[in-house]
Amino acid sequence: MSSSEDLFECYEVEDGGVVIGDYHGDATDLVIPETIKGEVVRAIYRYAFKNKGLKSVVLPPTLEEIHAEAFSTNQLTSISFPEKLYYIGQDAFYNNRLKSLVIPEAITYIGHGAFSRNALEELKIEAPLETIPDYCFTRNALTSLSLPESVVEIRVSGFAYNNFVDLVIPRHIKEIGPQGFQGLEHIKRVRMPERFMNRINNIFLDSAIEQAEFSAL
Repeated sequence: MSSSEDLFECYEVEDGGVVIGDYHGDATDLVIPETIKGEVVRAIYRYAFKNKGLKSVVLPPTLEEIHAEAFSTNQLTSISFPEKLYYIGQDAFYNNRLKSLVIPEAITYIGHGAFSRNALEELKIEAPLETIPDYCFTRNALTSLSLPESVVEIRVSGFAYNNFVDLVIPRHIKEIGPQGFQGLEHIKRVRMPERFMNRINNIFLDSAIEQAEFSAL
């Protein structure tokens, strides 16, 4: 007799527990168990839940890592991360419908494009990240920017194609990659450190800024 645990294809890891490598079920609202066949679920491997038609998912409190594209191309509107999670791989939640997101303090790594092509209107970063990766939050619906002081760099297209109108880039941002805020169709005013004055056209490529203000260091 098979059980729901049989729907999860898993691999053992050397220091105990299992990694979920694939899912063979058809649930659209999914609760991922803490243990599978007696082994603690510690990670979700790349592509494991990609394009599975998921509308909601509950992650187990034992989870430590989510690898590349693990939940990409689904219909998730929200996600809550467990306390032990520290790693989110590239494109992990690419192309979903997430509307709000809290990145908790325990997160130490986020891959590029991890939350691109969603519907994010609210973003709270509690983790002491130093860098916003390439394309991490591109093509969302953010209207305001609030970053912890630990963040000093926004990489290529980190916040491109969002809904900012009156944007303030804080002084603790030291570097902004090419097209960091490209394609802001609704932008009216930008306030930013004067170190970026000579690069504003590159950073805001294809953005119709009406007013730009620069502050001293």
